[in-house]
Amino acid sequence: MKRKELRFRTQRGSKEFSPISFLERAGQLKQALKPVPLTGKVIGTDFREPVFTTNDYPWRVVCSLVIRFAGRPLQEIATGWFAGPRTVITAGHAIYNGGQLASSVDVFAGRFADQFYRAARSEVMTVHENWKAGNDEFDYGAIFLKEAIGTDTGFFVPVAVTDETLRGLNLSVVGYPADIPRLSTQTFGDGAFQFIDRGNAMDLSSTRFSYEIDTEKGQSGSPVFAFDENENVGVVGIHTDRGGNDNSAVRINNSVKSRISAWNSQANKL
Repeated sequence: MKRKELRFRTQRGSKEFSPISFLERAGQLKQALKPVPLTGKVIGTDFREPVFTTNDYPWRVVCSLVIRFAGRPLQEIATGWFAGPRTVITAGHAIYNGGQLASSVDVFAGRFADQFYRAARSEVMTVHENWKAGNDEFDYGAIFLKEAIGTDTGFFVPVAVTDETLRGLNLSVVGYPADIPRLSTQTFGDGAFQFIDRGNAMDLSSTRFSYEIDTEKGQSGSPVFAFDENENVGVVGIHTDRGGNDNSAVRINNSVKSRISAWNSQANKL
């Protein structure tokens, strides 16, 4: 099938854009990391590749999230992405689960091991009200930052496309999987490295779609996006689900776009 290209505008931040460049040492690093096998997510052969240039746009827009809940001894991890200067979008279940909103989130933009492009801590966040009722069609939320870090990192544009266009796109999912160890300490499961895989949309509805793109625990909230011919990024989904024979995302439709726009306005008033 011939790939279709998106046409849209995006904010790149203040530093020079660097095109995709991460395959050079992929095999070497992947062998060194020795990922821990977890259930679900990876479908058949693991085709994920590491991203080495996380200081460059667009990779620095994607964030490693370390999440804390009051009364819980263990931290949780997920992925997010800047949708505005002070707004990081992620999966709703990453910051609201067990009837409880997270107490704080550490945001590491463009993380690679113990290094990162920018970082911040937030205690202000929200999720769609329907996610609180357990409706997975609304499994998304936002983390609000006091500092306009997204002006520096750049941010992605959510785009609503037709079914035909979505089926024809070469999609990427980029995030911080928990099955990749830290090279510095050789501990496992902390989501310290950014990985990417690609594929196509499969089953579609107006609110969700699935794909056979490899992911793992820790990648909830990852952007599902496509590049246009100028290497600009448009996000068409928010990765949420693992397990089964495929993975899936909340689809960016006009309602989701409007909610993200409203959250951007809310964040800018903080």
